[in-house]
Amino acid sequence: MIRFLISILNIIPEGIQYKICKILGNLLFYLFPPRRSVILNNLFNVFPQKTEAWRKHLAKINCQRWAETAWAFLVSSYWSQQKIGQHVTISPALESWMKHFLQKPRPCIVLVPHLNLMETTAWLPAVFSKKVEIGAIYRPFRNKYFENWIKQTRERFNLQLISRKRGILPLEKILKHNGIVGILFDQSAGDTGILTTFFGKLASSTDLPGRLVEKFNADVVAIYLRRTGFIRGEFCIETIASEKKALDVTFAANRWLEKKLVDDAFFYENWLWMHRRWKTQCEPSKRFCIAQKRNCLQATMDFYKRDRLPRKTRVWIRMPNWLGDCVMTYPILCALRKARPDFSIHLVAQKFVAPWLQRHFPVDYIHILPQRKYVAYFKAFRQLKTQYPETWINFPNSMRSDLESFCAGAPQRFGLCKKMCRPLLTHTWKPTLPVQCHQTELWYQFFQNFGLQEPISRAPITVTMAEDTSCEGPFTMGCFCGSSNTPEKRWGVSYWQRLIGDLLKTYTPSKCVLLGSQGDYKICMQVAAGLPRDLVRNLAGKTDLLSLEQILLQMRFVIANDSGGMHLANALGIHTVGLFARTQPQWGGPYFDAPTCIVQGTSTSMESLDPYVVYHRIVSWLPTLEPSLEE
Repeated sequence: MIRFLISILNIIPEGIQYKICKILGNLLFYLFPPRRSVILNNLFNVFPQKTEAWRKHLAKINCQRWAETAWAFLVSSYWSQQKIGQHVTISPALESWMKHFLQKPRPCIVLVPHLNLMETTAWLPAVFSKKVEIGAIYRPFRNKYFENWIKQTRERFNLQLISRKRGILPLEKILKHNGIVGILFDQSAGDTGILTTFFGKLASSTDLPGRLVEKFNADVVAIYLRRTGFIRGEFCIETIASEKKALDVTFAANRWLEKKLVDDAFFYENWLWMHRRWKTQCEPSKRFCIAQKRNCLQATMDFYKRDRLPRKTRVWIRMPNWLGDCVMTYPILCALRKARPDFSIHLVAQKFVAPWLQRHFPVDYIHILPQRKYVAYFKAFRQLKTQYPETWINFPNSMRSDLESFCAGAPQRFGLCKKMCRPLLTHTWKPTLPVQCHQTELWYQFFQNFGLQEPISRAPITVTMAEDTSCEGPFTMGCFCGSSNTPEKRWGVSYWQRLIGDLLKTYTPSKCVLLGSQGDYKICMQVAAGLPRDLVRNLAGKTDLLSLEQILLQMRFVIANDSGGMHLANALGIHTVGLFARTQPQWGGPYFDAPTCIVQGTSTSMESLDPYVVYHRIVSWLPTLEPSLEE
């Protein structure tokens, strides 16, 4: 029945067959979005400098080539040797190589790249003038009838199909008799391959050809059909120059293919891009570490003469909206950078915090959240699809941030799931409630659940003071009197006035500066109104984060409500006094290893925090600050 159907297909005029394949390829491109996404993502990995329109045009051509390959697989199943000769020719280089091989046979490994019409390499034994022992590895089919049909049609020209299940002993037998072994070499070999790079991006490459070359001192060449028309082409050969060692052969073959795909239009039009070449290290439970039994990354870097891994794995991280939360993510992102040096880290953050993140965080790109509203806001995230984010990490615990990641089209979307359900994320982790640890530790547990093994550090951020700083200091102390996003965390104006007044009398001469955001300006003005103008300055809302950082570096100590300013001062290693009601500062208090004093009230209201108690805690905690300070 199959033979009858194939004979019917062969009756169709070749021009119509070509149009059928073109239509099938277009349908594949338009009707199967997941496969289209794989093709476009692969093209972006190799051709990031090209336009999206160019990549889509090439993807459509590639789908048509794939349809042609499948069509040729069927219609050529029973072609005679004569008809095959009408469709393919032999290049002079290959003809010369075959002549030399027949005169002086020796073990040879033939690498077959994943090109259009790659199945035609099964015809090669038919072109030899005398019998040569040739074997090729293939993946067996589960259907017994289909398996028998494949072997029958592919072995009719004395090609030996060797199932992967049989291992490499049959291949070694062929090479011992100076035969030829054909291997479809690829960069998606799974756990059995070696961890290396392909176009600088982590890939699992098969090293079987290299191991056979090293064991039998075999030659290694690449043979492929250079397409000249519909199911027509010329068989070409190229020598893979390398030392006859397993790793060198693997690296040299990958580098040869990289060069061909970039420089040769035939290759990048006919290579089958729809396979997930870079699918290694993508398992969610191990996403934030590099896990491979046979890790050859150091040897790869030595071969390519690189100092470090190229950052080609695109990871987008949606940062928290508040400064304090952003500061608390710093240890985790530093650990992530060490664990996955191949990550290209894109941070999506609020505009006000972006310059500070760019300066201090291990980040490659900063993207500012759009200022648009409603539909236009999420449309901006839809446009990120052309940058092909591979993994998206959500620090915020909100439906809006989940919708942002969904619109951006990242195939893997991770988030911490506390109370709300997060159906738009692909991978979530739910902690045991109630949470008993610091927010940074909670986030770290979330990352550990998905493979992060690198320990986090509490060391403060290393910052140097600018030589040409225009800050108004030096100041003895700074006070963050507000907390614009959570008014219930603010201490009363009269309490601040009393505390600052007592400290100014104790530490003389000294100056105080009131700091905060634009939303804290009003409360800081009220505090300053009851204090000496020459000793107290109100800079709330008048500094950006980078200039605020320079001011903080001049401080002897900082007093703050539970706010972003408290976390910033603590992260910079400054003596910090944190004011809390009877809450849990161990969950959201200062995290970094810097001198810190936590003063808590007796109830859930900040009004329970007595200025007299705070004053004496500060004086007893800062013995190094003598009452008579020099300017």
